[in-house]
Amino acid sequence: MFEMKDLELNLFQKEIVICDYDGVIQGIDILWTRKILEKKELFGKYFDFSKISDKDGNIKLNKILDRTDYYIDKYLLKEGKILPEKIHKKFIDLYMSDKDFYRKCPFLTMARALKILSYQDTISEIHFLSSYPAGYEPDSRKSDIINELYDTEKIHVHLIDSSIKKSDYINKNIPDYTCFIDDRPDIIKDVIENTKSTNKSFIMPYYKYNEDFIKDKEYLTEKYEQKVNVSFYSNDIA
Repeated sequence: MFEMKDLELNLFQKEIVICDYDGVIQGIDILWTRKILEKKELFGKYFDFSKISDKDGNIKLNKILDRTDYYIDKYLLKEGKILPEKIHKKFIDLYMSDKDFYRKCPFLTMARALKILSYQDTISEIHFLSSYPAGYEPDSRKSDIINELYDTEKIHVHLIDSSIKKSDYINKNIPDYTCFIDDRPDIIKDVIENTKSTNKSFIMPYYKYNEDFIKDKEYLTEKYEQKVNVSFYSNDIA
């Protein structure tokens, strides 16, 4: 599997990197899950807590990180249950209403890697492109962290409503990117298929929920033959 130490960008071009935030720069799953477990009386009718905790109710980190669905609420949902809109909003609020949420979350491998790369002459721009839930205000908590972590004019922050496709935003605002980093296979594919992706790099951290994409050798070989480079790396706490 691709490792961060093996990351080599093209030394003959100025790299314009676009990077996702949640699950790539900081891990938010564990804290969010802890908040869910504190509200068992609210979510117990809908969520199967055995998927993230032991019989005594203690949180199990490996169960959270090895979940097979990107969306925590979909992963926890009991068979045959539908999460009402008002309950789903309370679920999102656990994450969105905590102004110090990101102050409590660990940084991941790519946070450190981009910190180092930001000082290299080969990197001209690093764009953090992150979505926030529809109906909410732009998530300035992320931009606050980014501005503290990266002290270079190369850094740009883009916070977009989740109803906006990243490929559309890129085509309009950052069409000359050279590298795209995200943890969601559907978004990686969207950007590959709907932007000028030839001779560009696409990098994804490994999670169980994107494992099928990593194992899709037919698609990856097809993209490689089209001069689209897709790579993966092990994701750890920085």
